[in-house]
Amino acid sequence: MFGTTHNRRQWLKGAAATLTLGAGLSSAGRAGAEENITYLFPAPPILPAFGPIQLAQGKGYFKEAGFNVSFAVGRGGVDVA
Repeated sequence: MFGTTHNRRQWLKGAAATLTLGAGLSSAGRAGAEENITYLFPAPPILPAFGPIQLAQGKGYFKEAGFNVSFAVGRGGVDVA
């Protein structure tokens, strides 16, 4: 099932190490100060495509993750690029 070079025990050790590392990174990111981020909308922010971003901001998901997000609107493709 796991091939000849990997056995189940090695696979489980790797999975456990990955989970431990991920938990450490997520808690380390929350411990520091908030990171300021500016999101540049490539079009008017009222478009439905940007609904999930606006919703996440309104529900406080960015603050919870340690990000202070501000929004700006580009005036065309060159600004966004």
